[in-house]
Parts: sequence; C-alpha cells; structure tokens
Amino acid sequence: NTGLVNGQVGFSMVSSDGVTWKQEPGYRFTPDQSSIFKGTQLGATSYAYLPDGTVRMYFMGQVVPGTPGTPSWYNNCFNCGITLSALSKDYGLTWVQDPGVRINPLVHGPVSGGSMFNNTNVTSITTTENGKTIYRIYSPATGNGIVSYISEDSLNFTLEGRIPAPENDPRAMVLPDGRIW
Repeated sequence: NTGLVNGQVGFSMVSSDGVTWKQEPGYRFTPDQSSIFKGTQLGATSYAYLPDGTVRMYFMGQVVPGTPGTPSWYNNCFNCGITLSALSKDYGLTWVQDPGVRINPLVHGPVSGGSMFNNTNVTSITTTENGKTIYRIYSPATGNGIVSYISEDSLNFTLEGRIPAPENDPRAMVLPDGRIW
C-alpha cells in the first residue's frame, strides 16, 4: 500500500512459500506532519543499505505552497517535487522520516522555466569509488534524460550532472566489476 491512510502509509506482507501472501497488522510509516515537505504516498521508492545495517528509503514528496513555514519563493512553484527519506533500523518493518530534504531541485537544480521537476521515479545505488562509499540518486529530468545526484553520507546530495537518455526511466544498477549500468 502506498497511499496515505489515517495519516500513515505502507503495510507489509509475508509469505512462507512466495505464492500466498498475508498482510501483517499495522502501518510501517507515518510522515512528519510538522514538515512543509509532504510525503503523501510512498511511490517512487528506492533503498540504500547503509554500513551500520540500517536501511534508508528515498521517496517522492512535494512542497505545499502557502502553508505556514513555507518559504515565499515556493508560492509560485508548480509541481514542486522533492525527494525525501526515512530510516529503518529493523530491515524495513518500521520507518522514521529523516528531517529535511534529500533533493530539492529549486536548490540543487535542475528546473525548467516553469520550476518543474519530475521526481516521480527515483533509483538509488551504493557503490565504492576510490575507497569511499558513494550514494547516487538518479531521477528523470524535465524533458528527456536523467539527472544524477551524489552523496558521501546518503543524506546530503549535490547535482552531479545530466545523463543523456531517450526515456525518463532512471533505472540503474552496480555491476560486479563496479561499473554502473
């Protein structure tokens, strides 16, 4: 379940045979209602497994222009999509939303003339480069192509650049030899 129900979202299911599934009781995630950045569904999720055994989930959110505490420069924003995150210490059974925003295209770029950003589908990967763990998020760009954001801590991302692509599908994976495909 990815839609918001009674202020909560997401349920889990278990199966002993991979064919028959049973829903577990309760919801797994409650969005931070005090934030101006709203996560109303868990669509476009992607996950990063961190060295300490925790799991970070990235998901789409949006800014709600005109709500108390929202910076005025968002008031003219159309479709202000952002990427939010949550952390699980129990392999995804329960999630706590991380404060702040992972990717805000009005801050990190890129945006079109209409201040639009298409983050309806994100893919995160974890790789090792020059002995460091690196986290990347790939997201559809406005128009054709994909943009890449990079982080060394899985929380603070910067725009790495645009990747030419005929479609806006940011699926990526790390190959056994370390290359990203």
